[in-house]
Amino acid sequence: MTFNKRLSTKHNVRTDAGIGTIRNTKEKILEVLNDKKYLMRTVSGIATQAGLKRASVVYALKNDNALRNTIKLYPLRSTNGNVLITTKERFSNEAPVTVKFVDFFSTRRPKLSDVDD
Repeated sequence: MTFNKRLSTKHNVRTDAGIGTIRNTKEKILEVLNDKKYLMRTVSGIATQAGLKRASVVYALKNDNALRNTIKLYPLRSTNGNVLITTKERFSNEAPVTVKFVDFFSTRRPKLSDVDD
């Protein structure tokens, strides 16, 4: 079996194990985001724990509509200035009131376009 060296396509993304479906990538991302150890994660943290390349995570976050509707960009950034990501459900149930307050009144919310490939 030959290794397909194509870059990301509409239905496939490159993973460390080769080409996998975006569904598998989405499932791994959601599994990491639902890990009770962390309320929010950076893209690099998600990629490391899921065993995926950072570019695959970024591609899935930007191109999978169902995944985009499930995630929430945390209104604050990490100490290094990186975008933090959680699920909408976890943000609603677990984020501190002060963070929800900041999110409600924020005019400069992080955007997926702020996440570099």
